[in-house]
Amino acid sequence: MTNCLRLWKPSAVLALGLGGPSLLAIASGAGPATSPALPPAELRPAVVAPGREERYTASAIPLRAGAWNAVDPTSPDLQVQLAGDDGSRIRLAFRPISRAMTPSEKPDPQGPTIAPWVLRPGRYAITTTVGAANSSFGVELHSSIRRSSFQIIDAGFDGSALELSPRGQDGLGFNVLLPQADRPNVSAAWSKAAEPLIVATPPGDAALPGLWLPPITDPLRRAKGVSDSSSEASSAAWFAPSFEFELSYARDRDRDRPAVVLARTSPRDPVAWQLERNLAFVAGQHAVAAGPLAGSAPADEPAASPRLMEAVTAANKLAARLGTVFTAMPATRCNVALLVSPSPGDPGEHHRALIAWIAGQTIHQPMDILTPADVIDGTLARHYRAAVVVSADPADSALAGTLGRYAESGGVVLLPDDIAADIPGATRLGTAIDTAHFAAIDKLLTDGKSADAIRLRRPAALLRAAEPLARAMKTKLEVAGVRPAMECDQPTVLVTRHAYGDVEYFFVVNATPDDAAGSEPLAAKASRATLSLPLAGGPVYDAISGQPAGFKSDGVRVAATLRLGAGQLRAFARTARPIGGVQVSSPQVVSHYQGPLPIRLELGASVADTDGRTLNGAIPLRVRVIDSLGVVRYDLWRSTERGMLRLDLPLAVNDPAGRWTVSVQELLSMTAGQSAFDYRPPTQTGVIAELSTGFDLPGGRPRRERPASTSIAPASKATRPGEATLLWRASMPDRVVSLQEVQQKLTVFSHDGTATQIDPGGKVLSQDPAPVIASPRPSEPLPKTVADHVLKDRRIKRSATEAGLTAVCYWGGMVQIFGPDGAARTEQVMPSGVADLLWLDGKLIVGLSDGEVVALKAGE
Repeated sequence: MTNCLRLWKPSAVLALGLGGPSLLAIASGAGPATSPALPPAELRPAVVAPGREERYTASAIPLRAGAWNAVDPTSPDLQVQLAGDDGSRIRLAFRPISRAMTPSEKPDPQGPTIAPWVLRPGRYAITTTVGAANSSFGVELHSSIRRSSFQIIDAGFDGSALELSPRGQDGLGFNVLLPQADRPNVSAAWSKAAEPLIVATPPGDAALPGLWLPPITDPLRRAKGVSDSSSEASSAAWFAPSFEFELSYARDRDRDRPAVVLARTSPRDPVAWQLERNLAFVAGQHAVAAGPLAGSAPADEPAASPRLMEAVTAANKLAARLGTVFTAMPATRCNVALLVSPSPGDPGEHHRALIAWIAGQTIHQPMDILTPADVIDGTLARHYRAAVVVSADPADSALAGTLGRYAESGGVVLLPDDIAADIPGATRLGTAIDTAHFAAIDKLLTDGKSADAIRLRRPAALLRAAEPLARAMKTKLEVAGVRPAMECDQPTVLVTRHAYGDVEYFFVVNATPDDAAGSEPLAAKASRATLSLPLAGGPVYDAISGQPAGFKSDGVRVAATLRLGAGQLRAFARTARPIGGVQVSSPQVVSHYQGPLPIRLELGASVADTDGRTLNGAIPLRVRVIDSLGVVRYDLWRSTERGMLRLDLPLAVNDPAGRWTVSVQELLSMTAGQSAFDYRPPTQTGVIAELSTGFDLPGGRPRRERPASTSIAPASKATRPGEATLLWRASMPDRVVSLQEVQQKLTVFSHDGTATQIDPGGKVLSQDPAPVIASPRPSEPLPKTVADHVLKDRRIKRSATEAGLTAVCYWGGMVQIFGPDGAARTEQVMPSGVADLLWLDGKLIVGLSDGEVVALKAGE
């Protein structure tokens, strides 16, 4: 499926946005124009059943032509017209069935149906005529091709706190809804969703294609990890949100596919929420699931806290852009393995594993959890340079022998002093794993001293408990020559590496705890860190800003010192050779009316080095397809896979004819390539509609009656304004908090505590530490002419007016500029959420949640 739809009365058109993921909401009882308009509560959702990746099937549009008798040869023909707001016109005619029908055949009582997946997104008035009788209704179609191939799951939403529209990919950034099965309010929320979400029902691959779910009855509840009542819950969620998931499914997990883990979110503190999401994202949980976000927020509020929604939007939008690389390369193994022996119900073994896990994180040696079976079958020897054994049965001679042979062949086996097993060639750490920290927490809880127990549950206390083991592991690993892939001088700034072929990624998350943050146990604070990589290697790019990362050589290594905001994620990419540009192959339009995509656009692209050789790996891309009317038909986040992008996109039978453009931009250095093609839509085709009569054909295939005649006039005008002109862009060290203008100079305050001064031309003049200052300007009241034209299905975040021009930004990144007459001059979805905006010297300055500041010029 390429589109989802909503039915409406032409006299009561809903102003809904385009481009949302797939959902089909049908207004029950839509019929003749004389029928009363249906209230939103009566809209019935139909669950979308996913098919192959990025394609979804849904019920077609029933014409409900009650006056037409499909089996009466004397009945007049059924005439159907689809009139699009874009000027397209489709006419078709059904004649009564004249052939002999088998006894089991029976025409669909709803009459013929329209196939929404072959139509251009937009609004249509559909008129059916049978002799002198006619009726009409309206539909609105949305593209079901997700903007990002990375699945960002909103799990556990009950439909009571927020409507779905602000949560979608043009809102908070979710593109998959995983509802709680016992929440009836979800249906009511679906009916209000202008930009609906893909609906999946756990568990199983059919619900979340391409993902691995834990093989249990209730995957989401179990994947949450430790319960809130356990002594280590807060600490584990802070430093290792995927620890419980990895520990529980160390042997079962399919590492060739992305996994789902439900992060234990904290709606009280935005920094804690963003930190936990970022840690889950970089730990290999490529489809990140989030729990309920809004808490007890009223239904008319965008969130329990606007600051929380800022954090949610920032994390989701960044995941949408960068997460595509995870869908295009296999999982990357760590250098070091953490060997545990499964002991269900033994809290002591659980605590030992957690202390060792945290110790590895602080020395920047993240570890994969393995079981004895992974040692015996050769997984350890094949993939890992070292193993830290935190539990082993002294009587298991097979395990000891295999570890001994691993050590003899060059592997490093580290044993804490309290491990009784005798393993040939193993190295003792010189310290035991001390779990007294957890025993002290349990005693305080038993004694009723919950306040003291909470202090011990803070991340800083867990760090102190893991510090002796961390020092010993760091020393022994360095002696053995097992160094971190990226070195860092701050133990609370965590580093994770993912690599394939010519491209490797280093994800850096600032998890420095803030013990002075009051009641929030997971609070974090800003920090400074120096990162370094081996000198041998290619250039280092900032994968978020798309610029050189600023690593400098000292003759031995390349290094950079960064100021990191609380919970901030930085991403760096190192390519084997410098990026030279993007090569886009000639797009091809393929028609196959019997296939799932009757008309498809086949795209191909690659990223090459400066010598023209393809860089083999996963490189994030932005793919835009612009039609002959200047409308952005597709704006997608994708990634090369093994150096290549291959993408099939559906085209509509009523898309405009003429010259189309395909633009592909890689996001590491922002080079781009273009190609063009001519599209000639069909003037007639029967795939637009059908009348089903049953399944009498051999093999159980459905029997369809196609229209006797069709005619198609393609789209001739754009229904939305074009995009504003981008004048310049500048990168900040962290997500933007506010913008201020003093004497024609712009000051940008970012979340890490930096104030950046920029001149009107976009040149950075200075960067200095400064308190984080929220925007001092309240949103200005909208002029009446503008208020009548804003998008009703989205939530306005900020607005600013100057010289008759009014800029409006919505939650999630949509920005519109209106003229004095109230008409929208420009409209575009920014690549991340909008933090603040203001007018400066006739330009609209927009600060984004990914740290970018851009200047836009409105059209005339």
